Amino acid sequence: MFPLLVDRELDCWPEKNIRKRRWVTVDEATQGFKNGWMREALDEFVRRKQQKENNTSNE
Repeated sequence: MFPLLVDRELDCWPEKNIRKRRWVTVDEATQGFKNGWMREALDEFVRRKQQKENNTSNE
């Protein structure tokens, strides 16, 4: 699991025949996690992102 900044989406990519791409919300993503640490990691990422956004908007 890696956070990514996506600025464009390609129709063709090297692993297209191996991997499926599906955009989901944070809530949908956590429902598919098999390990609790994945949910914790995503929750922490979202918390830090929101904190950073709040700090930026207050400047």
